[in-house]
Amino acid sequence: MTPGFQSTDIITFLIVILIGGFAALLLQTAAISPYSWYPRDNFDYIMEKMARANPNNCRYLSEADLTLPINTVNQMPKFNQIPLQVWYANRSKLLHLHNLALNRAFFFSYILQRLNDTRTGPGLLPSHIYYYFSGAADLSSAPNAVNTSGIYMDTNCSYASWYISDSVNTTFPLFAPVTRRLDNWNDETNFLRIPTNDTIEV
Repeated sequence: MTPGFQSTDIITFLIVILIGGFAALLLQTAAISPYSWYPRDNFDYIMEKMARANPNNCRYLSEADLTLPINTVNQMPKFNQIPLQVWYANRSKLLHLHNLALNRAFFFSYILQRLNDTRTGPGLLPSHIYYYFSGAADLSSAPNAVNTSGIYMDTNCSYASWYISDSVNTTFPLFAPVTRRLDNWNDETNFLRIPTNDTIEV
């Protein structure tokens, strides 16, 4: 035995090493983050599902792995229940999106039926520009709720309904009118350099 060291010193040293290693292992397994000791809730479940899917494996995951349950967002608006209940204060934008979706459904239902009217000549029928008008209206009606609006048609599979009354019957290779809200802080006319949310790109 080395002079100056006793057997009790060696035992104490080994105990300290073992306790330190056990504490490090316990800390690694029990506390991944400062809040890992919190009980798990629906937010953890949602974050796990979102982190699980990535561009490399999304085509191999099941539908259950790529979708969230219906009760993920509570108090979802329904058109026949809106006047009958008290809504949370933070549901105002969700209600606006609900009304916006209903508005667009009625709008395109009317436009597409109007396009299919054979009693009117093609020159007086609505054209593609109504798709762009619709996107601009979506963003203009919700400056603090909607930043992008688009209508994506399937590649080479979308037939415009008014083509039955015209001589052409071809597909749209890539037709997806998209409207985006632009950050106009650096525009020449924006002297204050403050975004106004008024610039829209169609």
